[in-house]
Parts: sequence; structure tokens; C-alpha cells
Amino acid sequence: LLRQGADEYLLNSILVTSFSSRFMRGALRLLNRDDVLLLLGYLVSLMDIYSHSEEKQIQENYSARKDSQKVQSSKSAKNLLPSSDKICEWLNVVLNAHMLLIATDQRASLLLEKCFEVLKNYLSIKPTELSGILQLIDRLQHRIMKE
Repeated sequence: LLRQGADEYLLNSILVTSFSSRFMRGALRLLNRDDVLLLLGYLVSLMDIYSHSEEKQIQENYSARKDSQKVQSSKSAKNLLPSSDKICEWLNVVLNAHMLLIATDQRASLLLEKCFEVLKNYLSIKPTELSGILQLIDRLQHRIMKE
């Protein structure tokens, strides 16, 4: 999706930063279709990584890889990937800002389907109290895909 190195580091630095959902929705609406699809695809791919392994281990491996590549980092970013919680926040705001695009664009619809599958996989490896969320995602996916 992105060139590894500076592009990936810059995007991850943005993704780990706190933001106001209201402000970010407005800012994201300024992105063109291709940039939205690229961002959405990157977020889905990050969640896919987290759906297959322990988050802490993934963070440590990523940080070690970046340290070995001698990527310059600020102390706040520490060469980390955004957390799964932060990725979900971003997915929420991107989907909210571009609902019409997602509803009408074939590539966006495919990404949304992939997003549903990745989230189901991610939640299936988490504690059982999250099982109700899986049912909610199934209902939401069925409802959206039906429309």
C-alpha cells in the first residue's frame, strides 16, 4: 500500500496521535477518493495484522525492525504502530466521513467487507465478553450489504 520507510513512518506517526473526531471528520472529507481508499486499506491491513497475533508482540517486533533500520523517530512515536483501539477510532471516523463513497464505490465496498472479516477475526481472539460485538457486526454487515 505504502512505500516502506518515510511514508509508513509518517502515516503511523499521524495515526498514533490523539485527535478530535469532529475535526478529523471534516479534514478527512477533503481527501479524494483514491486517498480515502488508500487510508482505509492501510487501516484494514493493520487490523488484519492484529487479528493474527498478540498486539504487544507485534508492536515490539515493529519497533525492533524500525530501530534496526535506524529510522529517525520522535520520542513520542517510538516507532510504534497505532494500537488496535486507535485503528478502530480511525476506521470509525474515516467510515463516518465517507459513507456515501463507501456505499457507492465497488472498491470501497470490497474494503468494507474485508474490514468486517478482519474485525470478526480480531474479536474472535479476544476475551469472551466481546462475543456480543461479533453478533452486532454480523447484523450490521448483513444490513449494509443488503442495501
